[in-house]
Amino acid sequence: MYLLIALAALAPTGAAAATQCRAPDWAPEAPAGYAAVECDSRAWAELPLSLADGDKVVAGQRKRVTYELRDPSKNLGAEAARVFYEAQARAAGASLASQPGGYGAIFRKATPGATVWYLYDHGSGNEQETGSFVLTTLSESDMPQSVETRAFPVDGLQSPGKTCADPPWLVKQFPGFHVSACDYRDFDSVAFDFPDGQKTLAGRVLTTDYESDAASDPIVAALGSRNFAKGFAAMGAAVAGDPNDAFRAYATLKTDKLEAWFAYQQSGGNDDSNSAYRLITVQVGGPPPKACTLEVYGVNFDFDKATLREESAPVLEQVLALFSSEPAYAAEIGGHTDNVGGAAYNLKLSGARAESVKAWLVAHGVDAKRLTSRGYGDTRPIASNASDEGRAKNRRVELKRAKCGA
Repeated sequence: MYLLIALAALAPTGAAAATQCRAPDWAPEAPAGYAAVECDSRAWAELPLSLADGDKVVAGQRKRVTYELRDPSKNLGAEAARVFYEAQARAAGASLASQPGGYGAIFRKATPGATVWYLYDHGSGNEQETGSFVLTTLSESDMPQSVETRAFPVDGLQSPGKTCADPPWLVKQFPGFHVSACDYRDFDSVAFDFPDGQKTLAGRVLTTDYESDAASDPIVAALGSRNFAKGFAAMGAAVAGDPNDAFRAYATLKTDKLEAWFAYQQSGGNDDSNSAYRLITVQVGGPPPKACTLEVYGVNFDFDKATLREESAPVLEQVLALFSSEPAYAAEIGGHTDNVGGAAYNLKLSGARAESVKAWLVAHGVDAKRLTSRGYGDTRPIASNASDEGRAKNRRVELKRAKCGA
């Protein structure tokens, strides 16, 4: 079976595309009655090939042009269309690399700079009709490395304040992409999906979202995941998860002070056109945060109760580690809610929940004299309660360091 190439979602279409598309150099002539309607190019892409001597995956700069039948009276049968392009490929100095016959053909040409592949793929139609077909040109080349990284900060992740920028370990990311949103949390949990199951991590969590500019050249999914995997490795991190996953890349870094996890996740587009991605940085342990007030997320309670749920343990253990690493650390535990429900009820519930957190810490070895608790209800929001996202930020526990100057 020959490769049937899916059309890129962002490729130009219609009459405008016909004027923009240019026939490949190896196939300058199109059959009468057919016109180029879509075209696209990628700086680097992988291409699986079914060759006469076995299957192979090649990679490099890829261009493709899609043609459609515009004059039904000029319709070509599948074999006639294939033969038409076989003749042009041979005239361009390429040799047939796939099995002869069938609905498509793959050609190989050795040039001084690289091996070049030419593909003809029958699109719509049958043996008697060719409603459309795709011509692909791929010049083999190494993957371009756009992502550059630096060493993970010695002090670990710290609150970026009001700024929203690249994570501190990232020097350079893909051209044409910009930071669209970011979120930092002193204590939270995040789950990563690995082939052997889900892994939940707790600690400081930085999430950075990127979107591509409308005018930028699209990149394929695999280029994103493999660039970041290579960037993680350059930091000294060990790549985790499936190295062949085109949409995700994970890595972990362990030092004598902390453990850091990194994730790249494509969040928009498809396998041929990446329009958005997310970077997640999780720091487990390490030097304590410097802020006077620390926000704690991932501490969950039974509905309408102050009973701690089991999934809160990873975050609470990180809070416990903070008290263990700083024997002089003392803090008020503050409970906060969104504005759903009555103010008096929220005040009472938040106080009970703050007390539950205090009780958990005391039960795990923290001296009760180092802790106080207080409920604030919905009186101190840090985000708008008009959205689900804002309400989620307002539902939190806070640690307010005693006698802190900030």
